[in-house]
Amino acid sequence: LGVKGKFAKDFNYEIVGNLPGTATVDVAFVDYAKYPQAKLRLGRFKQPFNLEELTSSNNIDFMERSFVNQLAPAKKNGAMFFGEPKTGFTYAVSAYSMNDTELDSENDKMNYAGRTTLNFGELSGNKTMIAHIGLAGFANEYNVTPQTSSGSGGSIPNASILAFRT
Repeated sequence: LGVKGKFAKDFNYEIVGNLPGTATVDVAFVDYAKYPQAKLRLGRFKQPFNLEELTSSNNIDFMERSFVNQLAPAKKNGAMFFGEPKTGFTYAVSAYSMNDTELDSENDKMNYAGRTTLNFGELSGNKTMIAHIGLAGFANEYNVTPQTSSGSGGSIPNASILAFRT
């Protein structure tokens, strides 16, 4: 359940919540969008990294996202500077907190993500051509709690970032 809109002419907002079970805020942000070439977003939003995460689940080709998508920063609390300086060219850079709760954010450092795209069809004015390219990257620090496993001859600390869930 969500709402989005515009206020004071230059500000956009969106708030989306998940209601089943424990109610949570999925997305909540405010944009200062006076200039399409340079906008500022503050709040909880999808980080500018991979196309698979940025595409709504209503519009993806497969029933599930790829397993590798778990490595990508998804919806995080942060700030983003983004825009479209020329039709067909977009950019976005963000600084965000990897961990979302007070319990695991005390050792959290600032993380960064960025993305830029070129759509050659739009640049050339050809609306029937689909030819685009993008470049993205992120710098994360994963906070994991080490677990100790004891076997023959001592204990070995280990941790897991990825996990399967059924």
